[in-house]
Amino acid sequence: MILKLKIIVFFLYLKMRISQRVLMVGLIVFQVFSVGLVQAQKQVKIGSQVWMTRNLNVEVFRNGDPIPEATSPEEWKRADSMGQPVWCYYDFNRRKYGKLYNWYAVTDPRGLAPAGWHIPSHVEWDSLIDYLGGKNEEVAHNRLKSSTGWSQLHIGMRRCGFKAKPGGIFNSTVFYGRHRVGFWWSTSTTKFDSDGKMKAWVIRLDRNFNVLNSRNGRWFRETIWEFMGLWYGMSVRCVKD
Repeated sequence: MILKLKIIVFFLYLKMRISQRVLMVGLIVFQVFSVGLVQAQKQVKIGSQVWMTRNLNVEVFRNGDPIPEATSPEEWKRADSMGQPVWCYYDFNRRKYGKLYNWYAVTDPRGLAPAGWHIPSHVEWDSLIDYLGGKNEEVAHNRLKSSTGWSQLHIGMRRCGFKAKPGGIFNSTVFYGRHRVGFWWSTSTTKFDSDGKMKAWVIRLDRNFNVLNSRNGRWFRETIWEFMGLWYGMSVRCVKD
């Protein structure tokens, strides 16, 4: 009788241990699958490139060093004058569309982009635009946008999964454009003959492609490309190495 009882207890214990192991393996498989699914949702293959589908939102460089946060225009301007990296939120408190970074954060040798990713050059941005719209920038302009977040949207346009949202811009003094326009850094620069200052190639997506703007008294139609001063705060997207 006692021997029978011991055998029953042993088998119950064995069954419990097996169940625990099966449960643990199941949990591990579920976690791996979930992580993979989340990662897949955060990136999209467009042509031969793989892009993040969200604006970068990191507070540390790839090596773990913290990136200073600016909580006032004065702090932002101080970092710019010293050639130091800095980030902020729109209006210093609106987190919805990610962080806005300055040029020195974008190009810091410690690496703003996570391992396996980098911030695109204007050539890589151009490849994306050509793939989506060819010579018709308006098609690419509309396909890059998310289907939500914009105050005006081209209905019926087939999206590409890039999910660009209008995070606005910071000119070191004021914020503007949230819900209406988005700007994304490239790592490419050019020098303007008019003022001799170095400026960066950036991507601009407006709520409406056919927007008329004035500059130096002249009117022009917006395109995807823009040249911006290095002191601005703009969004960042990464492309896979």
